[in-house]
Amino acid sequence: MHLIFKNIIPMLICLWKGNFRDVNSSEQPYVISADNWHTIGLRTTQSNRYIPSSFSRLIPNIDIDQNLFTAEAYGFWFVHMAPTLLDGYFTMEKYYKHTMLLVKIIEKCLQFEITHEEINILEYNIELWVRKFEK
Repeated sequence: MHLIFKNIIPMLICLWKGNFRDVNSSEQPYVISADNWHTIGLRTTQSNRYIPSSFSRLIPNIDIDQNLFTAEAYGFWFVHMAPTLLDGYFTMEKYYKHTMLLVKIIEKCLQFEITHEEINILEYNIELWVRKFEK
């Protein structure tokens, strides 16, 4: 849980914001503009009123309050909110599709039961996601 939700997801968000470590990525096509992050953050907090409390705690503003995110908040935001909130904000559709592949992988890993065939598909999808990420 922590490997994905406290490492990979925050790293991806920093990458998409253009402030990942010392990498100057502000001009990269996968970077979402600050104005768009502002909108995504507002939409994140506005959607809290429609999410039953039994599903998740209140999710902070992903733009300005990312430091308040727990592994649980990252998990809920990424799996349940990001597919809608990020749609249309990447300059190239392939980055959104790559994100949705990771959502699909996480959803599969969170299942209560998984077949051997599903494990094989999961392994393939994980390798595919990593190869595309490294490009």
